[in-house]
Amino acid sequence: SDDVWRAKVLEDLPSNQLLEYRSSWRETYLHLLRPHRRGWSPVSLAPSRGVIYSDALFWPWHCGTASLPAAWTSFQNILRVSADDISVADFEALYERPGKPVILTGIVSRWPAFERWGLEALRARFGSTPFHVGGHEMTLTAYLEYAGSSVDEQPLYLFDRSFAEREPEMAAEYDVPPFFAPERDLFAQLPAECRPDYRWLIVGGARSGSLWHVDPNASAAWNGLIRGRKKWLLCPP
Repeated sequence: SDDVWRAKVLEDLPSNQLLEYRSSWRETYLHLLRPHRRGWSPVSLAPSRGVIYSDALFWPWHCGTASLPAAWTSFQNILRVSADDISVADFEALYERPGKPVILTGIVSRWPAFERWGLEALRARFGSTPFHVGGHEMTLTAYLEYAGSSVDEQPLYLFDRSFAEREPEMAAEYDVPPFFAPERDLFAQLPAECRPDYRWLIVGGARSGSLWHVDPNASAAWNGLIRGRKKWLLCPP
């Protein structure tokens, strides 16, 4: 299974070596960690007669290649509110204090990033920059190529807390909405060296995402979706 090769790559790749995905995780392993053995031919394990039936082989393949039914992603029961129609005080009273989720519209579309962060534009501007992916460093170009071709059951997620230090231009191309302004952020009142991580660049291909989790440090993160689609599933506290 290619999942075994993926686990070997992520486990064996030195932390100071860039991750660069090839056509499969087996090819990636041989390219990065056994370059002198890249001429190996795969051994066929297929029986001479009959057919193999295996859930262990089928389900990772199915989950990595099947399209999501529209009914799974079209259901929407979180209120959408225009940011122009609500004050910070009302946001606090209606959503923040009660812990009620809300989608604020009309914010991201005003950021410079909304116009400038198309995939090809990002590749042209930041393609050679390494970002954090699955515990390793991967250039943005390499990650986008992986994300566009991967059939992993759970594809790797670009999740980088240091993107603004790596590429300060990125930090200048979005604004923190007034609902989450620094003067309302208790963590922002801490000395810089004590403040927990508070901003991340997140990029993912089809089927990528996070598992069920609670945000660290009892924080309440906000997300701005610039390209594509992302589905959030929320449980009451």
